[in-house]
Amino acid sequence: MIEMTEKPSTFALVIEPHRVAFFEQFGTGWRGLGLSGEKGWLSIEAGIADPVPRRLQTLNDRINSEHQLGCCRIWVLCAEAAYPQLPILVQALTDLRCRQWQLLQLEPLLANVMAVLPGDLDDTQWLRELLLPRAMVLFQDVANDIDEPAELARQQAEHDLNQLQRELLTLQQEKRQLQATLSSAMQPDRELLLSFLPVFFENFWSSISPADVGLLMGQLTMPEIPSPFPEPAENTVLTMKRRFLALPLAEREKIIRWCRSLSHPLKVRNTFKDLLLDTDR
Repeated sequence: MIEMTEKPSTFALVIEPHRVAFFEQFGTGWRGLGLSGEKGWLSIEAGIADPVPRRLQTLNDRINSEHQLGCCRIWVLCAEAAYPQLPILVQALTDLRCRQWQLLQLEPLLANVMAVLPGDLDDTQWLRELLLPRAMVLFQDVANDIDEPAELARQQAEHDLNQLQRELLTLQQEKRQLQATLSSAMQPDRELLLSFLPVFFENFWSSISPADVGLLMGQLTMPEIPSPFPEPAENTVLTMKRRFLALPLAEREKIIRWCRSLSHPLKVRNTFKDLLLDTDR
């Protein structure tokens, strides 16, 4: 049985029209893998059916893994004249659950290696020491070309998501600030409101406590109101109405809106009924 580790085993398959050779990555180098007792190339005799798939099945039997060849990387170096064998090879790899395989055309790789150090395909040492290491570099370049755009896309998507999250957080903070500003802008002036409440309503401070008024105004401190609070004279009520009508329209509307929001059983003075009582009250 071929010794397996957590790291996927890597094999190389070199295919020519009439012969095939298997190699296994061993440490930082390569060694020949005889699947039928051969050393180096295995001749493919005329009339032998599906020789490469049968060798893959032999490799699968040696590995003896529940994942079959799913635990392997297989690099296929195929001569152009041997391309008719590829459909059968692909089907065999699929049947044996191998998903990590890549294909290179043999001729350009040979030209690349020959330019560095001429050799002979019949020389298995030259194959192991020069051809396969160069193939490894090219396979890795192909993998990087495939993986890099995907990684860049993932990083860009992650960056865009983080940017959107930061923008959303900023918008939420701005919304809260605007709501607080709007709420503050909608609140009437505290001193003005306190001065008009006892003239708008009869016995106002006997109906609502200063603490409740403080809460209704959105403040933690309650106004200091003497107890008992004397009811204002009629002339004072009339004078306060004139003063109220002299206020800017926006300030009057804030005070009226605040008073109309009260749900307490308050009695509006006759002098202010035309201002405070809406059609639904």
